[in-house]
Amino acid sequence: MTVFITGGSGFVGQYLIKNLIQKRFHVKALARKTEAVEKVKKLGAIAIEGDISQKAILEHAMRDCVSVFHLAASVNFYATADELMDLHVEATKLLLEIAKLAKVKNFIYLGAASVIINGQPIQNADESLLSNNLTDGYSITKLMAEKLVLKENSKQFLSVLH
Repeated sequence: MTVFITGGSGFVGQYLIKNLIQKRFHVKALARKTEAVEKVKKLGAIAIEGDISQKAILEHAMRDCVSVFHLAASVNFYATADELMDLHVEATKLLLEIAKLAKVKNFIYLGAASVIINGQPIQNADESLLSNNLTDGYSITKLMAEKLVLKENSKQFLSVLH
């Protein structure tokens, strides 16, 4: 089985690639920069050179994939929502659209803890729990993307937060 990963050269992505390869998955990973290409190749994945906004590259990458792991993000609490909108929200919209057209069965999105942190102990939480104090662009745009992912969930297209 083949899977596609965005953010494969990042902290979480590197561990995910290793784990999936150990479980005998074929892994394709999007990589923007030369160092990212080398890193995912070294981990055993097929590097797909390109950017998260390049529709044709994403369509090619998702062909024959059973799952998409969308991990790419800019963890920058000082950036504004406008600065992160394309990367977090628009890219997620595009990935969801292409994944559905490619008949991908599972779409796993790496959420952000900051969208639920509200200064209180968190117990028995689910996707409906939200922070009452979202002020940074990172958390605002990650929440917007999370809502897009959850909205697309169906029996034919399992889309989840992780």
